[in-house]
Amino acid sequence: MKTYLSVVFFILSSVCFSQKKSEININKAKLSEAKLLSELIDYSFKDNKAISWEMIGKVGGKANIVNAKGDTLNEIARNILKNVELGSKVFIDIESGNKKSKSNTFTIRVVE
Repeated sequence: MKTYLSVVFFILSSVCFSQKKSEININKAKLSEAKLLSELIDYSFKDNKAISWEMIGKVGGKANIVNAKGDTLNEIARNILKNVELGSKVFIDIESGNKKSKSNTFTIRVVE
């Protein structure tokens, strides 16, 4: 049983640490002005042609979700960033078109 639990723990920790995760503090003014996703997170969109991403942010007490492709923030994403609640987090999951690459998760903490 001890060996089994050790193997399970190793597998779970490998999965958790294999994804690139980072948390960034960004003030609300910078979020409101952003037009490109690369202005907010450190990710190379030029090297990856087919990139899709999902953004989740809390606006008015409700989770708002947007799916898009490429570096440009669409109107829905810009609206989420302009109206996201202070102190909350915005989650961004990025997936490239490459089947071998893993998704990257970024967390933005909204500060004053």
